[in-house]
Amino acid sequence: MVDRREQLVALQRALRNVCTIAHVDHGKTTLSDSLLARAHLLNEAKAGSACKLDTDPNEQARGITINATGISLRYDDIRTADDQGAQPLQVNLIDCPGHVDFSGEVTAALRLSDGAIVVVDPFDSKDGRLCPQTETVLRQALIERVRPVLFLNKIDKAFLGLQLDGQTAYRLFLNIIDLVNQVIVACQPEGFDFTVALEKGTVVFGSALLGFAFTPQQLADQMASKSGGSAAKIAARLCQETHFVSHIYDPLVRLFKSAEAAGNEDAEAKAALLALVEKLPGVAATLRKVDRELPAKDLMRLALRRWVPAAEAVLAVVLAHLPDPVTAQAYRAAPLYEGSPDDRYATGMKACDPLGPLVFYAAKVVPTPSKKLVYAYGRIFSGTVRTGAAVRVLGPDYEKDATDVRMAKVSAVKVLMADSADTVPEACAGSVVGLVGLAGAMHKSATVVDADADDAHGVRIMTFKVSPVVSKGVSAKKPGDARKVMDALRSVAQTDPTCTAVVDEATGQMLLSGAGELHLQVRLTDIQRISGVTDIETSEPIVSYQETIGQASPVCMSKSTNKHNKFHLQASPLADDLVDALADGQVTMTMELTARVNALQSFGWERDHGRKLLAIEGSNVLVDLAAGVDLSPVLDSLVTGFRQVCRRSVLCGEPLRGARFDIVDAKIHQDGPHRRADQIVPAARRGFNGAILKASPGLLEPFFQVDVQVDAEFLKGAFACIRRRRGAIVADDLVSASMHAVQAHIPVADSFGFTDALRGETHGRAFSTTSFSHWDMVEESRAQELVMTIRTRKKMPLAIPAASDFLVTA
Repeated sequence: MVDRREQLVALQRALRNVCTIAHVDHGKTTLSDSLLARAHLLNEAKAGSACKLDTDPNEQARGITINATGISLRYDDIRTADDQGAQPLQVNLIDCPGHVDFSGEVTAALRLSDGAIVVVDPFDSKDGRLCPQTETVLRQALIERVRPVLFLNKIDKAFLGLQLDGQTAYRLFLNIIDLVNQVIVACQPEGFDFTVALEKGTVVFGSALLGFAFTPQQLADQMASKSGGSAAKIAARLCQETHFVSHIYDPLVRLFKSAEAAGNEDAEAKAALLALVEKLPGVAATLRKVDRELPAKDLMRLALRRWVPAAEAVLAVVLAHLPDPVTAQAYRAAPLYEGSPDDRYATGMKACDPLGPLVFYAAKVVPTPSKKLVYAYGRIFSGTVRTGAAVRVLGPDYEKDATDVRMAKVSAVKVLMADSADTVPEACAGSVVGLVGLAGAMHKSATVVDADADDAHGVRIMTFKVSPVVSKGVSAKKPGDARKVMDALRSVAQTDPTCTAVVDEATGQMLLSGAGELHLQVRLTDIQRISGVTDIETSEPIVSYQETIGQASPVCMSKSTNKHNKFHLQASPLADDLVDALADGQVTMTMELTARVNALQSFGWERDHGRKLLAIEGSNVLVDLAAGVDLSPVLDSLVTGFRQVCRRSVLCGEPLRGARFDIVDAKIHQDGPHRRADQIVPAARRGFNGAILKASPGLLEPFFQVDVQVDAEFLKGAFACIRRRRGAIVADDLVSASMHAVQAHIPVADSFGFTDALRGETHGRAFSTTSFSHWDMVEESRAQELVMTIRTRKKMPLAIPAASDFLVTA
């Protein structure tokens, strides 16, 4: 047993679970190509242009990453900058999307990862700030306690296109590092230092497209081996501006300019380029005659890849600075597990114990290339999973609904390899794998434990930074195709973390909901491809709204139908910061009581009220302030009524946001038959609905943040396009002599077709990115009409009920 444990731990110590995260088009997938080529899974000549991990036809057609794609990479001889000799390394890599509509995929990938390579194009920062999605995904990583390293990509832009001098470039790089660290310091776990720095060796410079990259420490090793000096002292100097410019930046500028000069078949310039190339450490001896005859730019690219290949620099940093699963789970496990921090499952997770009880978290469902099967793609936090094992599958609602559990059998264990998968008999703690056989037992995510582990709790559910705020009705034009389309729609909804598919109760049509226009377009294309049906009808976009309250209600009373039970309750709005914290999962019922009370107290709650919190649903709370009354006999029914109202509120059946309900008094019949659920749940619903109507109810609409880069000549046209859509200009900064960076908020309802309209208004001289921003009140002048429109669509009675329809006075 000891030998077996030591063998498994040795494998764990050589493992890194890593994802690449970035803003769209900053080069994540391009960088991944180099890592695949180093593992002999891609021809080196194609690295940088193949985008091998973009396996979906949608990705290849649109040129963006849409799905988080996993692959396992094995290396035998990775050397770190401190030169501890060649070491084996296995990297479970997940390449993530950069577009905000698909950030749910990023959330799922981060749950499975311990480290993140944050790829940044330093020349694409917006008016001195990080690009919005860079900041968003970095915050997501830190919430999951995922340690970052930084890859500054596309540095070749500085040499030729922008022609920056060394001092300007160095200070720009430092500014980006500082901006990244500002986010890290604000979000990193207390007591940890996740910041990145040149001096730490956690910042890599390079060009993923050209296939070269380096750290100052890596170049210092080369210099030290030649001069016999101290690599550490040389590295320290290279991190300083003067030495960085003179020993790193300027030589690269000369190399690039020499290649440009030789590009016109100038023999003298080509000879000068060859002379520079041959001075690069380790390059001259590898150049063949055919290499020397390459066109100038191809020769330069080849030389850079042989001098400082991108994969070597990145993998050295991953090995040295990103944690193995054993190290990471010691600090990641506690906030992830919903049960007691001292039970055997928590202990196994914290130790990443391969011989402990099984705890596997499936973060997403991945379809096989044939679409005939799906993998439950996740991570083993404790124990070992084997083919043929009987397991217990805990759904995401298990902690508040003990019936959300299924039994299943693992029919296969798979190591995902992008567009294929390798079968293995078993996998142990720390591994990221796909399980076959769980499709019928889970929807989007689940915790998997041993079949007899009826005392296990779930892994905390993921909190997504985007919401499905736009919907379309989907149906087949031909009745004979209806089943195929319905099955494909359900499949798409299962495999996308934030896409939902529900039946519209009013029309019977299936509604597909996503984070934005692009999200829905992509998934509708998937439905056509999976079903084989191209003749599909879709409705006009439907925007999701939320209901809220504007002031505290008076104390309201409701009675059960049999008149034996009374509830006195009050509704009041929650503070905005607490609403956001609840929506983001920062305050949950599964937190340890003291931690939850402390968290609520930080938002201005009395400690006693925090202790009496009964339930949370979305961003709404239920509190027991009924002195001297025992609510326990009817608590489950009260909470059920509370959840039902929060999910479908009284104005127009939209979800409720930001409401607090206090039970201030109650009269409960002593006999069980008189206080059954069929009496209490409707009474609770009536009380909550009546209190909402007494608390100035209103409607919230979702807003997108739109970031626009536009030529100064067309700035007025961009402003006009935004304002025509009820947009508000938040910021307008001049980022270069002729380029403006504009930030605006636009209602989601008015955002459809914005990109095309902006392009037309500015003659194609503006580029925009869109991300979810916030919820805001609908103006009173529009709210009534909008409520009527929603009630009509849902086939609800047009008349909004009065509070007196729900409440009693005595």
